Amino acid sequence: MKKWFELKFIQLCRNLSALYKYLNVYQLIWGIGIIVVIAFAYIDRRVILSSEQIPKLSELMTNPIVFVWAIGLVGVVLLLFRLLSIKPFVLIDYFILLIPIGFLVYSAIAYFSGGYVGFKLNQLILAILFFSILFFLRWIIAKMKVAYFNKLKDLYTNSSTSLEMFKTDVPIKSTSEDELDRKEFSEAIAKAIIGYTDSNSLAIGITGEWGSGKSSVVNMSVEYINNYYKDKLIKPCVVEFNPWNFSDPNQLIEQFFKILSDAIKSSNTYLGSKNISDKLDAYSTLLGQVLTSTALTTPVVDFSKFIKNLGGLIANNHVNSLKETRSQLDKAIGEYSGKIIVIVDDIDRLTNIEVRQVFQLVKSIANFTNTIYVLSFDKKVVINSLCSEQGTGQQIDGEKYLEKIIQVDLDIPAVKLENVYFKLNDNLNGIFANSTIDQMRWMNIWYDGFKDFFFNIRDVNRYMNSLRFQFSLTKNQVNTIDLLAIIAIKVFDYTTYCIIRDNINLLAGIAKEDLQHKEEEQRRIRTIIDDAVKQSKYNILALLKRLFPKLESVYDNNFYGIGSLNEWFTENRICHPERFQLYFQLDISKDDISPFEIDSILQALHDEILFRKYINDLIEDGRILRFLEVFQNYTSLENKVPTSTINTVLTVLLDEGDKFPNSYSSDLIVTELKIARITYQLCKRFSNQLDRGQLFLSISDKVNNSLYPLIYDIYLYDQEHGRYGLKKNPEPEEYRTFSTQDLDLLEQKGLSKIREWSTSRRLEEHRQLRMLLHVWKTWANVWGRKEEVNQYLEEKIVEDSFLINFIGLYINTGRTQAGSNYGYTEIVYYDLADIKRLLNGNFDLFCKRVEKINRDVINEEQIKILNMFEDALKGKNLSPWGKFGDVSR
Repeated sequence: MKKWFELKFIQLCRNLSALYKYLNVYQLIWGIGIIVVIAFAYIDRRVILSSEQIPKLSELMTNPIVFVWAIGLVGVVLLLFRLLSIKPFVLIDYFILLIPIGFLVYSAIAYFSGGYVGFKLNQLILAILFFSILFFLRWIIAKMKVAYFNKLKDLYTNSSTSLEMFKTDVPIKSTSEDELDRKEFSEAIAKAIIGYTDSNSLAIGITGEWGSGKSSVVNMSVEYINNYYKDKLIKPCVVEFNPWNFSDPNQLIEQFFKILSDAIKSSNTYLGSKNISDKLDAYSTLLGQVLTSTALTTPVVDFSKFIKNLGGLIANNHVNSLKETRSQLDKAIGEYSGKIIVIVDDIDRLTNIEVRQVFQLVKSIANFTNTIYVLSFDKKVVINSLCSEQGTGQQIDGEKYLEKIIQVDLDIPAVKLENVYFKLNDNLNGIFANSTIDQMRWMNIWYDGFKDFFFNIRDVNRYMNSLRFQFSLTKNQVNTIDLLAIIAIKVFDYTTYCIIRDNINLLAGIAKEDLQHKEEEQRRIRTIIDDAVKQSKYNILALLKRLFPKLESVYDNNFYGIGSLNEWFTENRICHPERFQLYFQLDISKDDISPFEIDSILQALHDEILFRKYINDLIEDGRILRFLEVFQNYTSLENKVPTSTINTVLTVLLDEGDKFPNSYSSDLIVTELKIARITYQLCKRFSNQLDRGQLFLSISDKVNNSLYPLIYDIYLYDQEHGRYGLKKNPEPEEYRTFSTQDLDLLEQKGLSKIREWSTSRRLEEHRQLRMLLHVWKTWANVWGRKEEVNQYLEEKIVEDSFLINFIGLYINTGRTQAGSNYGYTEIVYYDLADIKRLLNGNFDLFCKRVEKINRDVINEEQIKILNMFEDALKGKNLSPWGKFGDVSR
């Protein structure tokens, strides 16, 4: 009990915290609300109280005109509330609502503060007037949006999906794009570079982890530098060198000098730029002649040591030439009016050899006078690369070497997570702006682990690219919140994602009820989930429990019933077994009914013509049986199948039912029973027999295009009452769907419809003629004449074609399975007992009529039917499951 209270207390605290965070988002609305209240006070004092002709509220009960006027205005507001069914509720709607709320708040404050002079009716009129005008305009805009703008948006979206689906993970170029408050940090770096007056080479390191925004900071710093020097005569030469653009590591140093030479040559800041460029080319050429891979195996941190290392490898004259050229180059650069700023970004992308070459370049080969290097990299990655290349195997060596090269080491400030979350939510709102989101459930998902996946903007971009792709394929097919969560797990915790994907039977649905299987299931669930939690670096358990409520039965001792399962199905939740696979495949089976289609059909239930069209479309494309299976998940939900639509639903299904395929589907239930289940479930929505009886009697009057589904339904309710020996123990009166009186009326209506159909060829051509004839005879024995069916058959069997078809109705197909075999044997037999029951005393006359058939004028198939019947008369081809009455003549 103590644990239960602790869990409930924790849950309450979590919900209160989530609610606070949710309300905190709308601080602007609270502020404007206060302004609205103050505005009412101002208007009241300045305008309303100066008018003495406006009647007081007290006159409502004494002046009928005032009373009607006030009621009419209130009615207008209520009508607007009724008309305004806008989803989602956007910010402007909250502002509009602040008008009546602010009026009420002001009135209460004025009353309780004692300064309330007298409640004037025109206060109410003014509030209603503002509120009505704004709300009415909002309603018109919403209708126009639905009717026109959304169509244009969908048209544009469809035409540009391929262009906008993915967002490239590129750094920002300008401070105007900064969403992470890095502007001041970037400007500080730029100002430090501008203010550096020493002639010695300077290396600045901008360090941070992957995705921390190093490149963006560099770009914003360069932007500030360019803007600072824009109107100045002397400008620096900014060179961007990207070493990872070159596939051959041996080209790196050569390409560096080429890019630096070209950049200086194109600079117009100093007349001697061409001289510097020429000397750079000469220096680069000499390096190419004398530089070997051996020369770079030992790390050095200045040019003199570099030359010393070369001394034992090449001729002295080459060394002297290199030293002289370098000296001339330093002198020329020293006379250069502006600084040379070299940007080397993403060093951590390079191979170990390339990382070493870059730092050799910066500190020994190209550490020229008046030159500033801005290097961005992940420090841990670079240190490991330097350790690996030097062969020390110890991080301290690489770290010390890096300290000798980088004079200014600047770590990227940690990203404020609220900025990352804001960016994430901004992206999500862009995709799901028109989707209805369960805010409370979304907050639970958010705080129970979803937000913990995101640390930087790169995480957001990775996630959004995957989400956009998946959403474009499963739009309107899955639950939005579940999709958001499962894609996050897929992107950031793929091992857990695979565990989920491969364990539908354990995770989806509700817990088993019998103790033995429940304990075994819980043990298996704990095994896989504990393994996932152990391997994951995230707090994944809380999120998994939100996605799969069955886990609560294992970890929290909370259990869910069949009602919850139906609710999960209608909400397209991942925890429902029939919805689970939608989250792990790229398309929906062509034979299935998508949630989007279901929603469209449910919205059409109020319109019989439109609903009938949907049903006929499903019949035509062969998915009607699947629809009947899926629709049963919605029959108990008032918000999906309103009570006011039940009459329409049952009328259409029963009136079109004869068109449905007469076969078993995935759940091995015949078509008519599927319809009967829906009938039963919807009828039970009415609390008493009288309402159910009136409903079904009215429906039976409108069913004219089909016969068998209605007759089948009524005959099932006969079983409920234990009529005609259909059920040994009838249901108690309080559990019966219809009263005895209403069932009598339904039988009579059903009998009348069979008789009506028998007057034309519709009955004899019906595929369920056999069953209809038996029900006809059963009901006629009570409500008509016992000989009705026999008279009908006597008239019809005059025609050989009808007679043969009638005989063929009693040929059955069955399956037998022996022992432990998986296969089965299909057998065909003749149900002679059933035809004898129908014909009763007329069976002998019927057999004599069969003998008169001229076999010379009938086809081969008809001859097979007659042979089957005659064999049955001889005791052959009868049911293998026992005798059904006397089979002898």
